Amino acid sequence: MIKRQVITFNTDGSIEGLDRKKGEGLNLKVFGQADVVRASQIEWHEGEGVRGYKIEFLIGHRKGSTLTVKEYSKYQTDKLPTTLNPEQDDAFALFEDYGECVDVEITILDDDRLNGIF
Repeated sequence: MIKRQVITFNTDGSIEGLDRKKGEGLNLKVFGQADVVRASQIEWHEGEGVRGYKIEFLIGHRKGSTLTVKEYSKYQTDKLPTTLNPEQDDAFALFEDYGECVDVEITILDDDRLNGIF
C-alpha cells in the first residue's frame, strides 16, 4: 500500500525525502545516486515500570531530542502513547507497537519537510 510521501525537489537539482519500504512509496534511488543520512532512529526504552519504543531525532531542528508527550499531542490525538507520567509534558512518548511508532516518526518528519523546517 502506498502511503503519503513527501519529496522535495530543490532548485540545485537535488531531491530529498524519506526512504520507504518497497511498495510503500517511490524509491528515490530511481533519480540517481543517493546520499543517505539518517534523520531519526527508533529505540526500545525500558525503565521505571514502563517500556516501549521511542523516537530520537538525529538531524535538523529536532537534533538530539526525543519525542515527548507534548510534541506527540500536536500530531496524534486519538491514542496516547505509554509514558512515565502522562501529565508531564517532557515525558518520552513511548509506543508498544513498533509499526505505530514508525508511522508517527514518518508523520512528524514529513510534516517538518512540508513546513520547510527540516
